[in-house]
Amino acid sequence: MMAGRYTPISTACSARTDYILHMDSDMLFGGGSQAWLDEAIGWFEQTPDALFASPLPGPPTVDGALADLHRYFPGSDALPRPTRLAADYLAYGFHSVSTRIFVLDQRRFDARVGALEIVRPNAKRRLRARIYRQSPLSLPVEELFTAAMRRHGLRRIDFLGSGKGMYSLHPPYRSETFYRELPNLIARIVAGDIPDAQRGDYDVNSSMIDWSDALREKTRARRLYRAIRDLVRP
Repeated sequence: MMAGRYTPISTACSARTDYILHMDSDMLFGGGSQAWLDEAIGWFEQTPDALFASPLPGPPTVDGALADLHRYFPGSDALPRPTRLAADYLAYGFHSVSTRIFVLDQRRFDARVGALEIVRPNAKRRLRARIYRQSPLSLPVEELFTAAMRRHGLRRIDFLGSGKGMYSLHPPYRSETFYRELPNLIARIVAGDIPDAQRGDYDVNSSMIDWSDALREKTRARRLYRAIRDLVRP
């Protein structure tokens, strides 16, 4: 990794840096590459329209395909399909961005974008945010970044990298089973013990964790019940 050329996003407001590295605290990583960040910077240097870079979403499949290329960003069905890029390893170009994990080319953002345009959500989204106690003040930042990327003809590059590379996994739910099995899950990812049903999938799925208890709590009826309960509590 190239010390002094990147900084975590949490300190980006006070740091002078060429690149910003961000990852959510619940992200999991496989492959263990020690060269991935250097390779990400290489993509920026050779790809004029690359604004973001991220590890490959999900463990690689035998044929390199992703399970569902449109599932990694809300509303992405309206975007151009991601494209496979020419490289010695798996790499894709996306027209959207997820804020769970990325490296941002700060210089390119300043030169090509400058600032994000804050957009107020419509009435339906504001009502939903109020019911579920979410922030209704503006659209999620990944939607704002994606809109800016589309306006300025920019892309996100997701790639595995050389050797075993680097891929990311996201646990979509929380449950007692998940917390109990988390050490075993991490150990399996580190060891490369990945079932075929998980390959190509960005979210940790039921081939690695039993999500039955979490899914029962995620039904619309249960979410609405909890929202109403919280609203009527004194």
